[in-house]
Amino acid sequence: MKQFWNYIVEQYQKNYNKPEIEVQKEWEDFFSEIFGYKKIFGEINPHKIIQIGATKKVIPDIIISKNGQDLFDVELKQYNLPFTFDMENQLKSYMALLHISVGILICQKLYIYVCDKDKLKKLEISFEKDNPDGIKFIELFSRDNYSREDVEEFIDGKKLEIKNVQDIRAQINAELTIDLLKDYFSGEYKIEEIEKALEIFDITIDKKEKNSSGFIPVPQFSKTKNVEPVEEKDAFLETDDTPDFIIIKTTPTRLAQVNNDLYYAVRYCWRVKLETVQKYKYVLGVVEGFVREVYEVECWKLVNDGRGRYEFYGHKAPQEIASQFINMKIPSRFRKQGLASPVLYSRMGK
Repeated sequence: MKQFWNYIVEQYQKNYNKPEIEVQKEWEDFFSEIFGYKKIFGEINPHKIIQIGATKKVIPDIIISKNGQDLFDVELKQYNLPFTFDMENQLKSYMALLHISVGILICQKLYIYVCDKDKLKKLEISFEKDNPDGIKFIELFSRDNYSREDVEEFIDGKKLEIKNVQDIRAQINAELTIDLLKDYFSGEYKIEEIEKALEIFDITIDKKEKNSSGFIPVPQFSKTKNVEPVEEKDAFLETDDTPDFIIIKTTPTRLAQVNNDLYYAVRYCWRVKLETVQKYKYVLGVVEGFVREVYEVECWKLVNDGRGRYEFYGHKAPQEIASQFINMKIPSRFRKQGLASPVLYSRMGK
């Protein structure tokens, strides 16, 4: 199951910007080759036409059935599209028309739905390698294992787990930590000794910053007394030996939309001139003014969206190049007021 889920994640990353029609074909293959449903027996039914009244028709993306019974509806969007309630409402309407209680929505993330009477239960799964929820999804929706009750039980269990984790996190604070430290040492030391020992510490609880995209967070000030703060790195210096580069700026919000994958956040899609960007070998991925990764460009391609935008394909730059930039602030000339464009060039303003 783990191998199958990781393969789906690889295809998701590879086809992140592909049109919906290609996502549709891909998932038809997944349900056949991974989940085990039989196309020749009509168990994978793409674009089934549902007649409503005299003229109106609706066409769900994929209906999965077994032994002549419809099991669940699958609605597919481009992988790069974030969730919207319009997507959810479309799936809900198809489920109601088909009298199906289970549905799947696939866009930037995967969503599982179960309709329990008038209540709609929902679970979100990120396309991340080794994600245990994704692995469980493969197991639950496989032909030989599928059970509506098991899907609902899984969603209920995950919801309870999320609630319990949130409850625990809400109770974790500096006061609790101090009380636990006093309790830990109380068997060996007097309370007055413990309190004096703790006096030199400034104990706080801060949420740690996720780092799944591979970049190092900007250094933060120490939380312990009598320790000098760590300074942020200065802006990198531009010399005659500095390779030409393109700066592409993104935001934490955009990163969150692409599962904190910096490469996908900066590579797509920009209103640039092809003859200009082709002159530059390197792209600096910049978040809040700091370079977090350097990519060596393989090519630029026109995005087939009718808007004349381009995306680049590339890979991480060699260490000897990347080390000149990573975790350094971009020079002040790229931070001047009025430079609102997310795409900037090293040759500009020189």
